[in-house]
Order: sequence, then structure tokens, then C-alpha cells
Amino acid sequence: MGRVKCLDCIAGKFSYKEGMETCLSCIAGTYSKKGSQYCNICENGKYYDLENSGECNFCPHGKYS
Repeated sequence: MGRVKCLDCIAGKFSYKEGMETCLSCIAGTYSKKGSQYCNICENGKYYDLENSGECNFCPHGKYS
């Protein structure tokens, strides 16, 4: 049976072109919200050191980015 609808990529993944069969993972230092077409770079003062991030974390006391 064929697909009846397209699904959103989950947070931390993205789909940048029409017709993609799977979502790609955001790399470390980037994040995406559900249904994104691209990943965003973590803002100054925030970071994420793993793949598939839905949001960036604030740098702890004594550290910066």
C-alpha cells in the first residue's frame, strides 16, 4: 500500500529538497525544529556537541562560545 501523506522531520533532523525519502541529521553545533528544511547554527553563548539536536544549550559558567 502506498503512502497517504508526508511526515514532518523530527527536531534535530531536516529535509532540504522535494521528494526526499528520509530526513538528514543536523551536525554537532547546529539544531532544527520539527518540520525544518535546514539546520540553524547555535547562537553565541550556546552549543550542542552531538548530532540530532532540537535545541542548543547555554554554555556553563566559566565557558563561552
